[in-house]
Amino acid sequence: MKPSNQQVRDGRVWPNVISINIAGPVGCGKSALLGEFRDVLQRHGYCVAIPDPGIRNDPPNGIETSASHEIPRRDRAVVILTETVA
Repeated sequence: MKPSNQQVRDGRVWPNVISINIAGPVGCGKSALLGEFRDVLQRHGYCVAIPDPGIRNDPPNGIETSASHEIPRRDRAVVILTETVA
């Protein structure tokens, strides 16, 4: 039997949840990257939930529309992408 990629709990099918967390010091461009990831995922038709009310009520802009001091500087920033299985 082929395994399902959906979770079944309480007799109901729940979607898979993928969590993206951005961490770094103040002023390093976290918000601009978070906004960029959100915009790209939504453009591709994915449902994106923002559980933090502070971010949800004042969503970050993407890289192209952020203020210059909110954009990660390419000469000072390294973005590390990791994948873990929950």
